Amino acid sequence: MANSIRIGSIKKIDIEINYNWIIIFLLITFMFSNFYFPFYFPDWPNFLYWVEGAVLAIMLFVSVLLHELSHSMVSMHYGIPVTKISLFIFGGLAYIEKEADSPKKEFLIAIAGPLMSVFLFGVFTLVGSLLQSAGMPDTVTAPLLFIGQMNIVLAIFNLFPALPLDGGRILTAIIWAVKKDRVYATRVAGSSGTIFSYALMMLGILNILGGNLVNGIWLIFIGIFIGQSSQTSYQNALLEKLFNNLTVRDIMTSPVLTVDLHMSVSDVLRDFFYHYKHPFFPVEDDGMIVGAIMLKSLRSVNEKDMEDILVQQVYEPLDKRFIISPDEPAQNALRMMAGNELGRFMVMENNILIGILSKTDLIKYISIYNELHS
Repeated sequence: MANSIRIGSIKKIDIEINYNWIIIFLLITFMFSNFYFPFYFPDWPNFLYWVEGAVLAIMLFVSVLLHELSHSMVSMHYGIPVTKISLFIFGGLAYIEKEADSPKKEFLIAIAGPLMSVFLFGVFTLVGSLLQSAGMPDTVTAPLLFIGQMNIVLAIFNLFPALPLDGGRILTAIIWAVKKDRVYATRVAGSSGTIFSYALMMLGILNILGGNLVNGIWLIFIGIFIGQSSQTSYQNALLEKLFNNLTVRDIMTSPVLTVDLHMSVSDVLRDFFYHYKHPFFPVEDDGMIVGAIMLKSLRSVNEKDMEDILVQQVYEPLDKRFIISPDEPAQNALRMMAGNELGRFMVMENNILIGILSKTDLIKYISIYNELHS
């Protein structure tokens, strides 16, 4: 996800926080430090309300992260790679590179998140209750007890049978198992997601009319997000069915134009970028692909210096993130493309460049297919 900060990795899964998640962190801190804690614990000093609010926000962050990690661990158990987990304004998202290939795997991956939230509810509630019984102060037990409640709410909300929620994926798995048709199952769960999104937006409007502006706006935003995501899930399922049994080799563009490492930037700009109008070209040196040059890399080059600056001074060295095998299933490439900032892959076989796969190739294939089957 763009505009994110990488904060570390777990089991080779990058963990990142989107900048807009800071809004949630501040909002939760504000709400609990100004409303919840002062209402239930009026004798606390003012500074402690803010400390406890921030602690609760951090505990929620950890809870959501563990929820997404549970999805990721089950996915990886079944050999489905997970590249990263991103926490953003509406919660968290595990970037799973491909869909499960059976209803059972889909079900187990989906249920793992809510089960983790239920487990955290039990742990936080038990620990908080034991400490409370032992006479520990409210400043210690209150955040534990409340984060336990928030985890059970998170579990229940995610179990609504509506995509993209976990409950929607569970519904997809059940219908898929019965009907033997994943696209049909996704369409039903996606429709449920659309209905659920409208219900949330209507509830948001009612909250606003009732004077609860913050909750109302928040419900509307969540409704919009779920509605859009449910449609995207169905469209992705359609695309994956379309690309079923195809490989990258079937849809890539070949042969490929390459740029010599020792060319001047001005020649590349004139003869390649302006002429062919691509934002990216592989860079070659003595018959070997050594990297790529991107149009955005030339922004820092002063126009008057372009004759003197060579490609080797501005190109990007070869990076496996932008390389794909010609035998990679096309539906996997479709998913991988979403996380590729270049919007294209170099297709390489035995260290030899044999093609380019871009979003344009995928779009053209879809367009031709639709034209033939309309």
